[in-house]
Amino acid sequence: MKEVLHNAKELGGIDTKHSHTSGFRVALPFLLPSLVGFFVFSILPIIATLFISMTNWDGLSQLTLASDFQGFMKQHFVGLQNYKEIFSNTEFYQVLSNTLKFVVLYIPLILVVSLCIAGILNSKAHGVGFFRVVYYIPVITSWVAGSLIWKWVLNPQYGILNSILSAIGIQGPQWLQSPQWAMPAIVLASVWKDMGYFGLMLLSGLQGINREYYEAAAIADNFLCAYH
Repeated sequence: MKEVLHNAKELGGIDTKHSHTSGFRVALPFLLPSLVGFFVFSILPIIATLFISMTNWDGLSQLTLASDFQGFMKQHFVGLQNYKEIFSNTEFYQVLSNTLKFVVLYIPLILVVSLCIAGILNSKAHGVGFFRVVYYIPVITSWVAGSLIWKWVLNPQYGILNSILSAIGIQGPQWLQSPQWAMPAIVLASVWKDMGYFGLMLLSGLQGINREYYEAAAIADNFLCAYH
């Protein structure tokens, strides 16, 4: 291959360096809007937040970080004092614990539910077309509307979830009013909101699997059944 490229270069047929440069020039106008947006809306806010976190700015007075950086830092700079106060505050560790609990409950549940949804959508069962429309509705529903729905669903007095539990003889908890059940309730609502999006991601992966693997698995399964 190297000999072919070398011979082609000698003949003037291929110039890889020029090809890469011209390819980058062609792609740059298409990439530039996304790169500018990423820099303006992601990189710059991160940098600004880093500087502001080392000041005692109250968030209400005028922010002159861009127009008068030196004056602003001279007036408000406190170094790592804010970080010291955070790590010495017990509420920080409580928030960290709550976040960890949410992650531990949310990730396995969303994976299982999303995989089930992807499996259903990937099948040829009757009514899949209707289900493909319904399952994605929570994703496009705003969190304002979703929170109102789940506030009603999880209501301990007249919520539909506790009504279903009482119908089968189970006393429903207080959910959002209970320190033990508030986090599972939030996780449940979050899974409902996100399952359509992640289900779609897994579905695209399932549909990308070559059908020959399914055929090979079916043949192997038939062989094992016949063997036993």
